[in-house]
Amino acid sequence: MLRALWNGFLDLLYPPPIDCLYCGGVKMPGDYELCSQCISAIEFIKEPCCVKCGKPVTTGVTYCENCTHQIFSFERAVPVAIYRGWMKDAIYALKFRGEIDLAKPLARMIAGRIAATGLDVDVILAVPMHPERLQVRGYNHAELLAEHLGEFLGIPVWPHILKRHVDTVPQRTLKRSERKQNLLNVFEITEWECVKNKSVLLVDDIFTTGFTAEGCSAALIEGGARRVVVSIMAIGLDKYSPSNQG
Repeated sequence: MLRALWNGFLDLLYPPPIDCLYCGGVKMPGDYELCSQCISAIEFIKEPCCVKCGKPVTTGVTYCENCTHQIFSFERAVPVAIYRGWMKDAIYALKFRGEIDLAKPLARMIAGRIAATGLDVDVILAVPMHPERLQVRGYNHAELLAEHLGEFLGIPVWPHILKRHVDTVPQRTLKRSERKQNLLNVFEITEWECVKNKSVLLVDDIFTTGFTAEGCSAALIEGGARRVVVSIMAIGLDKYSPSNQG
């Protein structure tokens, strides 16, 4: 009995290491949910970046290859990391393996990135899933990210304002030339008065061509939103991006 009490007292003074949420390795309480080894494996976005989508570019370049040839309705996108390696695996685990606890540490990273930009937004929305697809998966990973992000930033999250009324073919299965057409007129605003004159932060996990973000942003702007900023966990690279070389 005394030994158990003593051990409990020591645990309060010197908290034991806690397993990393992703790899199961040892981490300390101050590391939040992920260990330092996992954090160090993330390729965080660094300057210089495309002023529109936040993708790494060569020094002196304003827009990446994709944004040079594409007009978007959103004001800008703010990515946290490059979509490959550790981050690619973690997002896959969140989306397709049901590891929903990963949403909190990923949202924590997004919150830090948004706070660093000094962006002022009124409301947070998540890229929606079609109801049938949502029923199959059981959760919307973008909505989980948005909910945690709202808690970290103290900004309201409205989960049912933006809806996907067409169950489209997954973007990852299509060629670039088919992706924009696949998302035309598939999103709608259910309560227009809620977005009118609002600055909206739209949350998703991945930005590749940007057509998903564009489809949502176009619907929001048409619905009266003052501006849309896209917050994303990871961004894919152009073929000739500097981070893709070597």
